Amino acid sequence: MKKVGLVTVLYNSESVLNDFFKSLSVQTYNNIILYIIDNNSSDLSLQKSQELVQQYCTFPTKFIINNDNTGVAAANNQGIKAAIEDNVDYILLLNNDIIFSAETIKTLVDFAVLNNEQ
Repeated sequence: MKKVGLVTVLYNSESVLNDFFKSLSVQTYNNIILYIIDNNSSDLSLQKSQELVQQYCTFPTKFIINNDNTGVAAANNQGIKAAIEDNVDYILLLNNDIIFSAETIKTLVDFAVLNNEQ
């Protein structure tokens, strides 16, 4: 089973995190690692994420905390680097203001495997 790294960047996104974590918790594909990069949020995004990880996540989760806002691209790169170090097979960059169906990650992995995507 392919391992998937999910990378999301926090920046003052407290209000959308409940739905994001709920949709992660119902995924039928569960060989995932979640990388949460906080880009020096001034709201409670980091604390809220830590609480929601405890509530919803049955898969490994890693936090990377920036003391400055490095920008979304640099923060995504931090998550990508961590995922590569963990030898994931696929990396998916996720905005945390999205909600997706229970089959989303499975569908994406199945498509990638079927089409010999590396």
